[in-house]
Amino acid sequence: MRGFGVDSFDLAPVQEGSQSGAVQRTGVTWQKPEGAAIVVCAVFACSPEVPQGGQSIINYDECVISKDEFDSATGTFDLRLDLTRYTPDAAADGCAPLPRRMTTLVAGCWAYDLTHVVAATPLLPLSADEVFGPTDPQAPATDCADAASGATCSAPEFATFGSCHAGSCLRRCLRSTDCDLAVLEAPDAGDDGGDAGAAGCASAHRSRCQPFGTLPLDQYLGVCVAEGGVP
Repeated sequence: MRGFGVDSFDLAPVQEGSQSGAVQRTGVTWQKPEGAAIVVCAVFACSPEVPQGGQSIINYDECVISKDEFDSATGTFDLRLDLTRYTPDAAADGCAPLPRRMTTLVAGCWAYDLTHVVAATPLLPLSADEVFGPTDPQAPATDCADAASGATCSAPEFATFGSCHAGSCLRRCLRSTDCDLAVLEAPDAGDDGGDAGAAGCASAHRSRCQPFGTLPLDQYLGVCVAEGGVP
């Protein structure tokens, strides 16, 4: 994990066969780095932020959805949320944690000696299937037809998760320029080798960022919609 400024150690996948015969990654295993006393592993639903040379993840409660701690020489962290789910405690002032907005799924581990972080792994990208069970209410929707407006959804064309709006999974945004960039970066080229860049520019001028306003975080968050309000 960037920011800690410490040595790295590696994660190796643990895979299991499913009833359908497919092999799926269900966990990661590691060996405790030299000088470490405890290893902590977590699945993050947003990108963890560590100040350069810092010793803590400043958005820990906002991002961590599962975690486990180990004091053994080797260990296996199970990625499945139903086994290692993490729920933040109420703040010292009694305020409830902010609602979470899933933007990515990654796993990482970091190791402590008695007082400091001494090593950390690179972040490992995960799929929703590796983390959530088929009936988990926190799982991103794959079909927005029956999902609530603003619900987290997954679409193969998005690098991050989207939000359900008017029955469709739409790209998230903070400002309309985010929608312009999203269109320009989208792989629009067709089989006829047409000018994808020109098509992207034309589409970008017709999109805007429409806010939700249904959650505290949504006053800053919206989805990319066409100028007429139709996704």
